[in-house]
Amino acid sequence: MSIPTTTTTDPQPGPDETFDPASTEGLDDYLVAEGLREVGNPVEGTEDEGQQSAGRGPNAEAARWRASFREAEAERDGLRERVTNLQRREVERLAEGKLAQAGDLLTYGEVTLDDLLDADGHVDAGAVEQAVAGLLAARPGLRYLPPGPSSFGLGYTRPIPRGEPETFAQAVRKTVRGG
Repeated sequence: MSIPTTTTTDPQPGPDETFDPASTEGLDDYLVAEGLREVGNPVEGTEDEGQQSAGRGPNAEAARWRASFREAEAERDGLRERVTNLQRREVERLAEGKLAQAGDLLTYGEVTLDDLLDADGHVDAGAVEQAVAGLLAARPGLRYLPPGPSSFGLGYTRPIPRGEPETFAQAVRKTVRGG
């Protein structure tokens, strides 16, 4: 007596079916059949789709790490920008009494902010002095000129009379008469 046997084959995914790597459907059965896992001992991370969508699956954890990484990068970039601005202000403070506009050192000078920093990233006062001296040698018009006294050189020898302003005709008559 022979027993009729039927063979069943697992259907292969067709070209219009797509593979979902996040799906763990059938994974437990496969691992038990291959002897890689005991029956009733679920594999970590193979919970049902409801738990994965609730933020417990490996993809959700990777997404949290990526978001955390992006936040850390944004914070790092913001802090780097703040430090660069502080270094730039320190360079301008050191050049303040020597240049008419302290920012001209980095604008017109042939130096960058990195050239004015020491090995530890601090502003090197000696390097700033040398850069200012080099810039002033090349462009003396950028030198700071202190303001002179307010009453010096304006040509007034007597106080200006206050009252009605004179007309142009009165000024011409006064000039012609000499007085």
